[in-house]
Amino acid sequence: MRALLDDVRAARPDLDVREAFVDVQEPEVADVVTSVVAPAEGGPGDAVVVPLLLSGGFHVGVDIAASVEDRGPGTGSAAAATPLGPDARLVDLLADRLAEAGVRADDAVVIAAAGSSARARATSSGSPRACASGTPVR
Repeated sequence: MRALLDDVRAARPDLDVREAFVDVQEPEVADVVTSVVAPAEGGPGDAVVVPLLLSGGFHVGVDIAASVEDRGPGTGSAAAATPLGPDARLVDLLADRLAEAGVRADDAVVIAAAGSSARARATSSGSPRACASGTPVR
């Protein structure tokens, strides 16, 4: 994660890029957003939360949504971007990575990810395009 943050900082040195988490790690996203929009010292700023998640689900709909709620007068604003997926570009990237790994038509492909309690969202990336080689997706 830190390498990705460093890459974003290098690509956009004009932005204040901060890390935050929605589960068991710290700092929690709500705390980081608060530190921007209602800081203990200095004036308030605005924040955009970018979920590094592959689908919408509990964390997007509950944790991140709560983290960007209005904190009242005299504070900055906060908004949430959409999660990274489902997105056809991720499917294309996955197909590229499978090809690089030398996957064959009769190989089983196990896609490991953190799950979502929103089953429809968790499985929506398993669309017919999910494996460009024509291998069935289960």
